[in-house]
Amino acid sequence: MSRRKESQGTYEEGLVFTQDELPPGYEPIGPLNDSNKPLHSFINRECRANRIKRYRIKNGTTGYGRLFVHKDDIARLTKEWVEPEDRDSTEEPATNLQYESAVIALCEINNGITLIQATLERLTLAVESMATQRKTAHDRLLATVESNGFHN
Repeated sequence: MSRRKESQGTYEEGLVFTQDELPPGYEPIGPLNDSNKPLHSFINRECRANRIKRYRIKNGTTGYGRLFVHKDDIARLTKEWVEPEDRDSTEEPATNLQYESAVIALCEINNGITLIQATLERLTLAVESMATQRKTAHDRLLATVESNGFHN
């Protein structure tokens, strides 16, 4: 995604055993799954890509447990998540040059379709001509000699 800064570092996931061991300001992202599933998925992708610092509370023997992200990072990622929607509504209208380019492209497509249509019409005429030609005695004899036993 192009909106991320290249200077952002990579972060390893911290592992703690109880919620008391978490540094201050870290919140679980699990509740976002119920309230805003797409945002929750976005934050999870950022975590898996090691773009934000996060902690996981070890759960039993699996080591997989609740994920905690700093509230400032949650706010920043929420803003990043909402920004593209805002930008879409404030885009500038297309310029005359863009309209002209679109018209030229459509004309080229139309010309190509016209050439294909003419070729298909010639093919259709050729097939119809072959199908309606009268067979001579020689053609009938050839069909009988080269046949597989079924009548043409």
